[in-house]
Amino acid sequence: MRTTHTTLILAVAVAGAGAYALLRDAPADETPRAAAAPASEEPLDDPDPELDPGDPGAPTETAEPEADDDAAAIAWTAPPAWRALPNPSSMRIATYGVPHAPGDADDAEVSVSRAGGDVDANIERWASQFTGATEPRRRVFAVAGMNVTLVEIEGAYTSGMDPGEQARSGWALDAAIVQSPGLPYFFKMTGPAATVHAASGAFEALLRNVRRAGELVDAGTADGHAKVAGSGTRG
Repeated sequence: MRTTHTTLILAVAVAGAGAYALLRDAPADETPRAAAAPASEEPLDDPDPELDPGDPGAPTETAEPEADDDAAAIAWTAPPAWRALPNPSSMRIATYGVPHAPGDADDAEVSVSRAGGDVDANIERWASQFTGATEPRRRVFAVAGMNVTLVEIEGAYTSGMDPGEQARSGWALDAAIVQSPGLPYFFKMTGPAATVHAASGAFEALLRNVRRAGELVDAGTADGHAKVAGSGTRG
């Protein structure tokens, strides 16, 4: 009986040792595991994706480039008596002070700018800045192959820039639209009526001397302030 117990214990020990050896020598699982990508390495959107040719925003071979407004620049010569002033904003191309006539306290101002819109709409806008004014007087002439529309208005004037502005009675406007290639140019003189009327001849002379940039100025106005204009917006 003692021998039987000893044999049983020995058999159990051998079996345990064999099981341990099998587990120890078993091959490791070689199946690769996918590693989670760090949150900071998520794929980024294409910074410059190609457009689908069917997309309305895709460029086409028939697209035409926009016109270069600066290429249509004009030039003019201001009268020597007019003072060149700083432009109040980047929207202005040029600003001049016109000396007041005897009896007037304020000088007139001439602004030059460039913008879109048709002739009638801009004349209506100017007329809306006056109350008690008669129908705007209009003349049209051609200079250097460009039509020039000259407008005269007189009445109580407000610029429309300040809601609290008081109307200035007895003021006048001489304004012109030069229909150059591209956007038209706007020349606008406002001030006390007597001063504007006194400067009307010089204002029209400036307009009749407008030329395309690069052309020679008339000798009769060569002592004025020549100005070459690029692009700008309406003032």
